[in-house]
Amino acid sequence: MFARLFILLTVFVMALQQSTSASAFHQAAYQWTTVPIGGGGYVTGLVIHHAEPDLVYIRTDVGGAYRLDAAQRRWIPIANTIGALHDNFAGVESIALDPSDPDVVYVVVGMYRREQLAAWGSWSPGDAHPAALFKSTDRGTTWARLNIEPSSGANEDWRWVGERLAVDPHDGRIVLFGSRSEGLWRSSDAGSTWETVAALPLSAHPGAGVLWVAFDAHSGSPGSPTPTIYAGVYGRGVYRSTDAGATWTLLIDETIPPGLSPQRAAIATDGTLYVSFIGTAAGIPGVFKLQSDVWSNITPEDDLAYNAISVDPANPARVVVAQDNPNWGNRLFYTDDEGVNWREIQHEATFTAPWYLPEMFGAAVASLNFDPHVANRVWMTDWYNVWVTDSIGQFPSQWSTITAGHEETVVLTLETPPNGAPLISGVADVTGFAHHSITDYALHNILRFSVQDVTGIDYAEDEPAYLVAAAGRRHNNTGAGAYSRDGGDTWMLFPSTPPGAMHGKIALSSDGASIVWIPSRQSPYYSADGGTTWEPSSGIPAGTVGILWDTEHPLAADRDTPGRFYLMVENTLFRSDDGGVTWQPLHEFQRSTTVRRPIPPPSERVPEVSAWAVDEGFRMVQTLPGEVWVQLGSGLYASQDAGENFTRITGYDAMRRFALGVPAPNASRPTVFLWGIVGGVEGVYRTVDAGAAWTLISTPDVPIFSISHLRGDRQVFGRVYLGLNGRGIWVGEPHSVMD
Repeated sequence: MFARLFILLTVFVMALQQSTSASAFHQAAYQWTTVPIGGGGYVTGLVIHHAEPDLVYIRTDVGGAYRLDAAQRRWIPIANTIGALHDNFAGVESIALDPSDPDVVYVVVGMYRREQLAAWGSWSPGDAHPAALFKSTDRGTTWARLNIEPSSGANEDWRWVGERLAVDPHDGRIVLFGSRSEGLWRSSDAGSTWETVAALPLSAHPGAGVLWVAFDAHSGSPGSPTPTIYAGVYGRGVYRSTDAGATWTLLIDETIPPGLSPQRAAIATDGTLYVSFIGTAAGIPGVFKLQSDVWSNITPEDDLAYNAISVDPANPARVVVAQDNPNWGNRLFYTDDEGVNWREIQHEATFTAPWYLPEMFGAAVASLNFDPHVANRVWMTDWYNVWVTDSIGQFPSQWSTITAGHEETVVLTLETPPNGAPLISGVADVTGFAHHSITDYALHNILRFSVQDVTGIDYAEDEPAYLVAAAGRRHNNTGAGAYSRDGGDTWMLFPSTPPGAMHGKIALSSDGASIVWIPSRQSPYYSADGGTTWEPSSGIPAGTVGILWDTEHPLAADRDTPGRFYLMVENTLFRSDDGGVTWQPLHEFQRSTTVRRPIPPPSERVPEVSAWAVDEGFRMVQTLPGEVWVQLGSGLYASQDAGENFTRITGYDAMRRFALGVPAPNASRPTVFLWGIVGGVEGVYRTVDAGAAWTLISTPDVPIFSISHLRGDRQVFGRVYLGLNGRGIWVGEPHSVMD
């Protein structure tokens, strides 16, 4: 998403827990919405239907696809059912519309290629294919999986390039897909069957492949395949076919030597081809046009690389292009004479979410698109948002974000203090927030971007306004810790950090006197002076907490006893009673059996129940006053005596996450929330009597997939938060206290 770094996919293995009682549940009336953050993730592409105004779609690297609701000025997520099929399907590699049918949309999904997953140990031959191509004939309301298994890397390098997927503007039966590893795929029956196109050479770099495919609508006529097609191949250059894809020719001359990597392209209505290159033979990237079979270098400034490019459908002389830079504030350029003269686009920007900074405009720009239906309207997508202006060509031009509905953050941690802001979040790339309102945007984020990712948060039970956070900066591999004394409104860095500390998990004692921080791949450190000094704990094995993206939360502070902490290592619960100085093993849990549930074959439509699984080693500890709860794989255990003895909670078929919330009225035990399967039905459940009865609280519109974190509200009975990997934060509340 950010800085073009990868989010490591954790592939879980289902562990089914055989309960001692029959699995049954009731249904409660719940209201589900998203907690507004506002974008926050990489929007890697945008497509507009040329026949119907306001029919606009966006794709994201880890957050699915969206369709514009122009009347409400918001985005509608359309890929929830796709993401539910496989953890890797949350990223959209490419998106394409059928120019002859506005109801048809195609998406290629898969965050990482199987080669990359195999290198991480997350995929092996025999596993379900981690990428797929889907087609919808109702604008994304329902989807059918097509019989093709492409290579896809929606969250890998080169995700910001042009659309790899394209539908013939003159013959909607013809669909092309430029893959990362297998070359060009072709369907001549609207996606029913596919074959590879051997005539187009493979990329010199299989991980990048065919970067884009574009039909020249200026050629051909309706009802017959478009004869002229262009394709950009990484490390080779631009290829052209003039016989509807049967043969291909590399377009080279002294201006465009072989070996170029064409990132994006735009074709004018007069057939002129505009291309942005990176890594030319001379090491100089640039912008070029092909007109009457002659290449011309029309680069705005020679010392910049370029990516996003678009030409005005109403005027082939008007072109916009964006600098290619993995940072904030990419420069934009405009020409109205086919690139003879360029002007840098001066802008005035209005953000929807108040925590955005002005310099974030145009961060790592992925796409620019002239709107074919509105004069002077241009769309732009970047690291965080979708932008639009109706005044391109004016200096300055006026830009604003369309943010509502687009929630794309990767949630790394959630906490729910008993008073003050009901929710504190830690997220990737944009740090995190104190959510004083769950219906409006936060005013600012944690530490105002002086850190990148917040992976651990905790509060002092006796003083909930005192918060601590574990964080880091991926762009320079440094760690940071921070604290707040006002409930998360303002934050200060700790005076020091443990040696080599970065990210990890953190806990704060109930009285605020002791902090325990476990940095990634390290053992615990403790501080008794508010983070001024740190000392290593004793009695704990090394490597307790994994890498940044691990969703385990094995560390917790006791909510009653000052200086007491709990930590799960493998299948053993450790406890410290001296502020984290020393740790002793307290309880060893028995591991459970693991079972895989298969992914449906490509020929089947999207099923109602997703294929997901839990790693049997998943460790999680949560505490409330008088209660310690532990999850190990599929087992959920509760203790009311500081971890000395545990009772196994039953009544569910399988589980993946749990959370604790305030007790129900007139109840003494905490409310427990569960993401899992009860009575054969997957969903989010609630129990108010320690598992004696379970209530289904999720609804079909809730994206029950990639839930990285579950937290129960400590101020409102029945309220629960879902932290998703790429879809932000969802909140569910009962319609009434009786639900």
